[in-house]
Amino acid sequence: MRKLILLLPVLILIAYGCKKEKNGNVDSLSNYPLATGDIWTYQIDDSINHTTQMATFKITGSTVFGGVVSYSTQTTINGTIVDSGQIINSGDSVIYQPNGQSLFSNITLLFPLAQNNNWHTEYFGDSVFVLAANINFSVLGTNYDSVYNVGRIQSVPDLYIHQNLYIAPHVGIIQETLEVDPWIPVHKTIKLVSYNLH
Repeated sequence: MRKLILLLPVLILIAYGCKKEKNGNVDSLSNYPLATGDIWTYQIDDSINHTTQMATFKITGSTVFGGVVSYSTQTTINGTIVDSGQIINSGDSVIYQPNGQSLFSNITLLFPLAQNNNWHTEYFGDSVFVLAANINFSVLGTNYDSVYNVGRIQSVPDLYIHQNLYIAPHVGIIQETLEVDPWIPVHKTIKLVSYNLH
Protein backbone atom coordinates (compact mmCIF):
# COMPACT_ATOMS: atom_id res chain seq x y z
CA MET A 1 0.00 0.00 0.00
CA ARG A 2 2.85 2.36 0.88
CA LYS A 3 4.50 1.72 -2.51
CA LEU A 4 1.24 2.59 -4.27
CA ILE A 5 0.96 5.86 -2.33
CA LEU A 6 4.55 6.77 -3.25
CA LEU A 7 3.94 5.96 -6.92
CA LEU A 8 0.65 7.84 -7.12
CA PRO A 9 2.19 11.32 -7.76
CA VAL A 10 4.45 9.84 -10.47
CA LEU A 11 1.49 8.13 -12.17
CA ILE A 12 -0.51 11.36 -12.08
CA LEU A 13 2.37 13.28 -13.69
CA ILE A 14 2.75 10.64 -16.40
CA ALA A 15 -0.98 10.62 -17.12
CA TYR A 16 -1.09 14.42 -17.23
CA GLY A 17 1.95 14.54 -19.50
CA CYS A 18 0.43 12.03 -21.94
CA LYS A 19 -2.86 13.89 -21.98
CA LYS A 20 -1.14 17.20 -22.61
CA GLU A 21 0.95 15.72 -25.44
CA LYS A 22 -2.12 14.32 -27.15
CA ASN A 23 -4.23 17.44 -26.87
CA GLY A 24 -1.42 19.85 -27.71
CA ASN A 25 0.23 18.02 -30.58
CA VAL A 26 -2.59 16.22 -32.37
CA ASP A 27 -5.06 17.98 -34.62
CA SER A 28 -8.20 16.77 -36.37
CA LEU A 29 -9.71 17.64 -39.73
CA SER A 30 -12.70 19.27 -38.01
CA ASN A 31 -10.43 22.21 -37.14
CA TYR A 32 -9.93 23.16 -40.79
CA PRO A 33 -12.44 25.12 -42.86
CA LEU A 34 -13.80 23.69 -46.10
CA ALA A 35 -16.97 25.34 -47.41
CA THR A 36 -18.24 26.76 -50.66
CA GLY A 37 -17.39 30.46 -50.79
CA ASP A 38 -14.29 30.24 -48.58
CA ILE A 39 -11.57 32.46 -49.99
CA TRP A 40 -7.93 33.05 -49.11
CA THR A 41 -5.75 35.87 -50.50
CA TYR A 42 -2.00 35.28 -50.79
CA GLN A 43 1.14 37.16 -51.70
CA ILE A 44 3.42 35.17 -54.02
CA ASP A 45 7.14 35.96 -54.02
CA ASP A 46 8.86 34.31 -56.99
CA SER A 47 12.65 34.22 -56.51
CA ILE A 48 13.35 33.01 -60.06
CA ASN A 49 11.34 35.63 -61.94
CA HIS A 50 11.87 38.27 -59.22
CA THR A 51 8.17 39.10 -59.02
CA THR A 52 5.58 39.61 -56.30
CA GLN A 53 1.96 38.92 -57.21
CA MET A 54 -1.39 38.73 -55.44
CA ALA A 55 -3.51 35.60 -55.72
CA THR A 56 -6.82 34.27 -54.47
CA PHE A 57 -7.72 30.67 -53.78
CA LYS A 58 -11.47 30.02 -53.60
CA ILE A 59 -13.78 27.05 -53.03
CA THR A 60 -16.44 27.43 -55.72
CA GLY A 61 -18.68 24.38 -55.09
CA SER A 62 -18.95 20.87 -53.71
CA THR A 63 -20.38 17.43 -54.49
CA VAL A 64 -20.84 14.37 -52.29
CA PHE A 65 -20.54 10.80 -53.51
CA GLY A 66 -20.26 7.73 -51.28
CA GLY A 67 -19.33 9.76 -48.22
CA VAL A 68 -16.51 11.56 -50.04
CA VAL A 69 -16.83 15.32 -50.49
CA SER A 70 -15.19 16.88 -53.52
CA TYR A 71 -14.72 20.66 -53.52
CA SER A 72 -14.03 22.54 -56.74
CA THR A 73 -11.42 25.28 -56.41
CA GLN A 74 -10.27 28.24 -58.43
CA THR A 75 -6.93 30.04 -58.31
CA THR A 76 -6.71 33.61 -59.61
CA ILE A 77 -3.42 35.48 -59.99
CA ASN A 78 -3.54 39.22 -60.67
CA GLY A 79 -7.18 38.87 -61.72
CA THR A 80 -6.63 36.00 -64.20
CA ILE A 81 -7.95 32.47 -63.53
CA VAL A 82 -4.96 30.14 -63.76
CA ASP A 83 -6.30 26.93 -62.23
CA SER A 84 -9.51 25.05 -61.49
CA GLY A 85 -8.58 22.19 -59.19
CA GLN A 86 -10.26 20.09 -56.52
CA ILE A 87 -10.00 19.19 -52.86
CA ILE A 88 -11.13 15.66 -51.97
CA ASN A 89 -12.17 15.08 -48.35
CA SER A 90 -12.70 11.45 -47.39
CA GLY A 91 -13.07 12.05 -43.64
CA ASP A 92 -9.53 11.18 -42.55
CA SER A 93 -7.63 12.70 -45.46
CA VAL A 94 -7.61 15.79 -47.64
CA ILE A 95 -6.13 15.63 -51.12
CA TYR A 96 -5.54 18.73 -53.22
CA GLN A 97 -5.22 18.19 -56.97
CA PRO A 98 -4.50 21.21 -59.17
CA ASN A 99 -5.28 21.12 -62.89
CA GLY A 100 -3.12 24.05 -63.98
CA GLN A 101 -0.86 26.68 -62.45
CA SER A 102 -2.06 26.64 -58.87
CA LEU A 103 -0.65 28.25 -55.76
CA PHE A 104 -0.08 24.83 -54.24
CA SER A 105 1.41 21.64 -55.59
CA ASN A 106 -0.32 18.27 -55.11
CA ILE A 107 -0.64 17.56 -51.40
CA THR A 108 -2.20 14.77 -49.35
CA LEU A 109 -2.82 15.37 -45.63
CA LEU A 110 -3.74 12.50 -43.32
CA PHE A 111 -5.61 13.31 -40.12
CA PRO A 112 -5.24 13.48 -37.24
CA LEU A 113 -2.02 15.44 -37.73
CA ALA A 114 0.63 14.67 -35.14
CA GLN A 115 4.30 15.54 -34.87
CA ASN A 116 6.60 13.01 -36.60
CA ASN A 117 3.73 11.38 -38.52
CA ASN A 118 4.69 10.53 -42.09
CA TRP A 119 3.03 8.87 -45.05
CA HIS A 120 3.45 8.13 -48.74
CA THR A 121 0.98 9.25 -51.38
CA GLU A 122 -0.22 7.70 -54.61
CA TYR A 123 2.56 9.48 -56.50
CA PHE A 124 5.85 7.62 -57.02
CA GLY A 125 8.65 8.87 -54.75
CA ASP A 126 6.29 11.17 -52.85
CA SER A 127 6.38 11.39 -49.05
CA VAL A 128 4.77 13.79 -46.56
CA PHE A 129 5.75 14.35 -42.94
CA VAL A 130 4.78 16.52 -39.96
CA LEU A 131 7.89 18.45 -38.92
CA ALA A 132 6.44 20.41 -36.00
CA ALA A 133 3.18 20.70 -34.11
CA ASN A 134 1.49 23.33 -31.98
CA ILE A 135 3.98 26.11 -32.75
CA ASN A 136 3.54 29.87 -32.96
CA PHE A 137 4.23 31.29 -36.42
CA SER A 138 4.08 34.81 -37.84
CA VAL A 139 3.17 35.64 -41.45
CA LEU A 140 3.26 39.23 -42.73
CA GLY A 141 2.94 40.58 -39.20
CA THR A 142 0.05 38.33 -38.15
CA ASN A 143 0.71 35.78 -35.40
CA TYR A 144 -0.91 32.34 -35.54
CA ASP A 145 -1.08 29.79 -32.71
CA SER A 146 -1.15 25.96 -32.76
CA VAL A 147 0.41 25.86 -36.24
CA TYR A 148 1.50 22.61 -37.92
CA ASN A 149 4.56 22.52 -40.17
CA VAL A 150 4.11 19.87 -42.88
CA GLY A 151 6.79 18.99 -45.41
CA ARG A 152 6.58 17.10 -48.68
CA ILE A 153 9.32 15.70 -50.89
CA GLN A 154 8.90 14.04 -54.25
CA SER A 155 12.10 12.75 -55.75
CA VAL A 156 12.10 10.91 -59.06
CA PRO A 157 14.54 11.00 -62.01
CA ASP A 158 14.75 14.55 -63.42
CA LEU A 159 12.31 15.95 -60.85
CA TYR A 160 12.69 17.09 -57.26
CA ILE A 161 9.84 18.83 -55.41
CA HIS A 162 10.20 20.23 -51.91
CA GLN A 163 7.03 21.73 -50.41
CA ASN A 164 6.94 23.23 -46.92
CA LEU A 165 3.53 24.18 -45.48
CA TYR A 166 2.48 26.02 -42.34
CA ILE A 167 -1.15 25.22 -41.50
CA ALA A 168 -3.17 27.03 -38.83
CA PRO A 169 -6.34 25.56 -37.31
CA HIS A 170 -9.53 27.43 -38.27
CA VAL A 171 -7.61 29.24 -41.03
CA GLY A 172 -5.86 26.80 -43.38
CA ILE A 173 -2.52 27.23 -45.17
CA ILE A 174 -0.84 30.40 -43.95
CA GLN A 175 2.50 29.96 -45.72
CA GLU A 176 4.09 27.67 -48.27
CA THR A 177 7.49 27.47 -49.84
CA LEU A 178 7.68 25.47 -53.05
CA GLU A 179 10.83 24.42 -54.87
CA VAL A 180 10.82 22.39 -58.08
CA ASP A 181 14.10 21.37 -59.76
CA PRO A 182 15.51 20.90 -62.32
CA TRP A 183 12.70 20.58 -64.89
CA ILE A 184 10.88 23.95 -65.20
CA PRO A 185 12.37 25.27 -61.94
CA VAL A 186 10.01 26.89 -59.42
CA HIS A 187 11.12 28.72 -56.30
CA LYS A 188 8.35 30.66 -54.61
CA THR A 189 7.01 31.60 -51.19
CA ILE A 190 3.29 32.08 -50.64
CA LYS A 191 2.08 34.07 -47.62
CA LEU A 192 -1.47 34.56 -46.39
CA VAL A 193 -2.66 38.17 -46.57
CA SER A 194 -6.35 37.73 -45.64
CA TYR A 195 -9.19 35.19 -45.62
CA ASN A 196 -12.98 35.05 -45.52
CA LEU A 197 -14.59 31.80 -44.33
CA HIS A 198 -18.23 30.71 -44.31
